[in-house]
Amino acid sequence: MLRDTAPTNPLHRLYQFPAHRFPASGIWLNILIFTAAASSGLLIGFYVLATESLPFVDAVLLGLIVIAPFGLIIASHLLGGLRRLLIVALLVDMCLGIDIHLFYDETVVSVSAIPGLDVSVVTLSLVALYAWWILEHLTGSTEIHFRSWLAHGKPLVTYLVFTFASLIVAKNWLLASFEINMIVQGLFLYIYIIYAVGNRQQLMFVVTVLVLGLGLQGLIMIGLKATGGKLDIVLLSAEPDPWGRLSGTVGGPNQSAAFLVMWLSLTFGMMLTPASFWLKLVGMGATMMALAGLVFTFSRGGWIAFAIAVTLISVVALSRGWMPLYVPFVVGIVGTAAIIPMWPYIMDRLFGDDGGSVESRLPLLRMALQIIRDHPFLGVGANNYITVLPVYVTSEYTMTWIRVVHNKFLLIWAESGLGALIAFIWFLLDTLQRGWRVIQVNDPYLSPLALGLTAALLGWIAHMQVALFHDAGQVLTICLVAGLIVAMERMARNENDDASSPDRV
Repeated sequence: MLRDTAPTNPLHRLYQFPAHRFPASGIWLNILIFTAAASSGLLIGFYVLATESLPFVDAVLLGLIVIAPFGLIIASHLLGGLRRLLIVALLVDMCLGIDIHLFYDETVVSVSAIPGLDVSVVTLSLVALYAWWILEHLTGSTEIHFRSWLAHGKPLVTYLVFTFASLIVAKNWLLASFEINMIVQGLFLYIYIIYAVGNRQQLMFVVTVLVLGLGLQGLIMIGLKATGGKLDIVLLSAEPDPWGRLSGTVGGPNQSAAFLVMWLSLTFGMMLTPASFWLKLVGMGATMMALAGLVFTFSRGGWIAFAIAVTLISVVALSRGWMPLYVPFVVGIVGTAAIIPMWPYIMDRLFGDDGGSVESRLPLLRMALQIIRDHPFLGVGANNYITVLPVYVTSEYTMTWIRVVHNKFLLIWAESGLGALIAFIWFLLDTLQRGWRVIQVNDPYLSPLALGLTAALLGWIAHMQVALFHDAGQVLTICLVAGLIVAMERMARNENDDASSPDRV
């Protein structure tokens, strides 16, 4: 795998990703320059003509579209290349959820199934990154050891295979393709992260972007809470649900809570590393905003997941000497003081009338077990749970809130069969085991970051008992986390091998 040579830009020196080198003659460079200049002139001319007859808001949006190519060129230069820009775009989209759903079906949404074929900035970035990677391989600039990358992802590949196999029994292949599409994207994201994140500098770059994304999402959520309004800008939208629970741009209250738990835990892990003072300062700001957002999601599953993650991070960090003993007490005192104004809302959500939310899930569990009993091996087809609901909605469920079962593991078993469930659990356990191995290395950077991600994943597993976890953001996040943990494990193993080499000075 090729790496960049030492660049002059300080930002490039800090964050280097696999190099891209293509032979370019002067002729092709001139053609590219003249094409860019001509396109820019046409765009500006079109903008001048069009804005005379457009409303102000539409004119501003069109202006942003016109200057977007120039912004991309500048951002690409600052980050050190188009590849880095694509990676940043991918990570930012993981934090914002900029996507569309092709073949969108509103009736599917009403029963909590996957409503359409998800296409996002992540999708487009992955297509571009893989196209670039393949071109590098064809021109001899790098080699693709795809088999070795797949070897790391045997559980995820197995899960995808069983999900594909469920097409045999699926009544609606279009619905099934919605879920398969997400898992395929997740697998390609997993493989690319393992390839691209090869050293600590690249890892810290990814962590920095994710911490900034956490802060941005927290800021959006707090802004919505403060103004009592909603956000609706092109492909970005967020608004409280009908019961006043706060949501971000990554989905409803439960999805937003899961997002905050994952990257809050990573931020806590980053705070335990020798990262720069400025990054930790940004992390503290992001944490304060995200914690407030997490409270106002009123997601009990999210709160439980966060409690599990924070407890595990604190216990391990204290036992390994990564955290002074006074820190948990100081944080506890400050946190308690911050929560006091919100305490009545928290208690009401935990112990007050929830409109039968908890009780309504019990009939859904019974219905899922009936479906599993009738279809134990292949299930009823990926994302095809709703196609068999009419058969199982008998008089017993007349007054029941009918939805897809809110339990990730039962949902996988019912839709994709026992093999898919085993493969998914294998994937989770493999990721947790790898994370624990990195934690035990006691590396000042790798181990705390692995602790944050591993603790968050354990919290997510608890949250999966009462939530779907099948939207694109959550599926891709699990794959991103798993890829980062594998990348960290490879770094730790390679450094240990170097340290034990007799030739090392």
